[in-house]
Amino acid sequence: MDVISVIYNPASGKGNHKARLNELITELNARWSQNYRIILTKAPGDGIRVSRDATLQGSKLIIAAGGDGTINEVVNGILAARVSGSTSPELGIVNTGSGADFVRTLKLPQGMRRQLDIVLHQSARPVDLGMVQCKGEDGKPVRRYFVNECQVGIGGAVVSDMNNKRKHFGGTLDFSVAALRQLYHYKSSIINVWIDGQKCNPQELLGIVMANGIYSAGGMKMAPNAQIDDGFLRILRMSEMNLFNRLLTFIKVYSGDHTKSKYAIYEKAKYIEIDADRDLWIEADGELIGTTPAAISIVPGAIRVRY
Repeated sequence: MDVISVIYNPASGKGNHKARLNELITELNARWSQNYRIILTKAPGDGIRVSRDATLQGSKLIIAAGGDGTINEVVNGILAARVSGSTSPELGIVNTGSGADFVRTLKLPQGMRRQLDIVLHQSARPVDLGMVQCKGEDGKPVRRYFVNECQVGIGGAVVSDMNNKRKHFGGTLDFSVAALRQLYHYKSSIINVWIDGQKCNPQELLGIVMANGIYSAGGMKMAPNAQIDDGFLRILRMSEMNLFNRLLTFIKVYSGDHTKSKYAIYEKAKYIEIDADRDLWIEADGELIGTTPAAISIVPGAIRVRY
């Protein structure tokens, strides 16, 4: 088994994926000669399976080449193999997606060549992950790790909306269109929250964000002071508000000023439990995971990333 495994998602981003793949192979050869293998994902969930297999087969470094969804799957595959007692490989990142939120949080440079130089020359550092446990769409328990964020309520509804509609624009713009639809139509819920074991008063909320990284949804500064190595999640609870304030808050998300709104409660915690008066959609790193009730926690230093 080659020491380095490169997991490439040809569906990530826009443009000619064959040209992008050829560029990736050229840049890999320049740095590691033939001492790597490249695996192309073909369907959602492939990244989990192939990264788990690569870990079990002894890869010391796995490079995730794709967007935030690819990184999420690779991380989940690596941690799935850890259950079997395998030593976790280090993670390198090459962004070929349209969102690039984790890349922004890590402050990686733009461009495949510069990002591969980081993977080649930088030592790996421990990075926290979030973990969500909830009810899957089939009613069975689900556990999923996330690098950027997990959302309950309106954020989950936006991802569900995107999944049910034909994507016309791709990436961030499709997300913004879905978000605007939900800002107009989404109905808030009475949500019960326990933060680090302390029960909060039930509130009528639009949604809750549990953030590990700063950015989500293609550049939204959802948790402006989040740190990926401090052992805490940033928790954002957004209260019900009228349509004007929903739209105003949405605009402020890109600067991070939404956390200062009178409708926001913004704090840090290690563990949160959530239940509601109806089943609410839950998403993690832009993927629909399941519904409430849910428990979300931080996993300090869960993976080592070269950045």
